Amino acid sequence: MIKVAVRSRTISGGRLSLYLDYWPPIKLMNGKETRRENLKLYLYSRARTSLEKMHNRETESLAETIRSRRQIEVQSYLTA
Repeated sequence: MIKVAVRSRTISGGRLSLYLDYWPPIKLMNGKETRRENLKLYLYSRARTSLEKMHNRETESLAETIRSRRQIEVQSYLTA
């Protein structure tokens, strides 16, 4: 069974970039294997204001929603 996880990496400007990590790697339509999918979502690494904290909470929630959808897509693709 393929597992999908939300991971982050530090980028410039004191932010974190969120991406999905597939294990084991999945095959794309073009036949290549990939292990990561960039979500183009960013978090403040040190949220100071309430606005930044709210942004982080909403972005983490969105990333988790995307992760669960991808998990369902991968499982349905493997069973089909």
